Amino acid sequence: QVELASEGGPRGRHWVLDPIDGTRGFVGMRQYAVCLGMLQDGQVELGVLGCPNLPQGEVKDEDGGAGPPSRGNQEGIGCLFLAHKGAGAYKAALYGARGIDGVQRIGVHDFAEGGFANARFMESYESRHSDHSFTASVADHLGVTMPPLRMDSQVKYGLLSRGEASIFMRFPPPTYREKIWDHCAGFVIVEEAGGRVTDASGKRLDFSKGRYLELDRGIVAAPPTVHTALLSAVAAVQKAQAAL
Repeated sequence: QVELASEGGPRGRHWVLDPIDGTRGFVGMRQYAVCLGMLQDGQVELGVLGCPNLPQGEVKDEDGGAGPPSRGNQEGIGCLFLAHKGAGAYKAALYGARGIDGVQRIGVHDFAEGGFANARFMESYESRHSDHSFTASVADHLGVTMPPLRMDSQVKYGLLSRGEASIFMRFPPPTYREKIWDHCAGFVIVEEAGGRVTDASGKRLDFSKGRYLELDRGIVAAPPTVHTALLSAVAAVQKAQAAL
């Protein structure tokens, strides 16, 4: 959360901490993250994600579900993502790695518009956090044929930044207000990896308004070419549903 003495805003430096992002995932022994971001005059300058249960290699659908409590101690499990504005995004093993040699630069995986059949899209594990029916319609409009990868927390931003998936959509109930600590760290990591993170109208997320984000409906994140097509698909599905 935003530190207790700070309301955030457009001036000064503010550290934004979410000690357990994805509380339900943590309790359910699924995915969760420890997230730290830094705002300077309303801009996200730094972001770090510690993802104890996330595989360092290929992620499978079952990795979003419950696992053994000790899987964070298994070889190849546990990821660290970090970014500094203007300096790129990076990944490292969360456990065991020491020094700069274990840090690797990462980037999103973009592809030509129209080739979405094998694109992987991610969304929240629980439907109470995002409208699964709406995101399924958007994916269908794009021509995505793979099933969604459902995971708790900002680990989804990490997977997008290292090219493991190409689409992240989050469409919570209309009355829900998105909090900056749920997106701050992941936002800068994806941007520094070459991706875009906006609301459903294409407006870049603005962290200068205090503890909450002001959004048009939801949040979409993707590499640039995919993001453009994704916004068009969201608008088309919204228009079709409004006409019903």
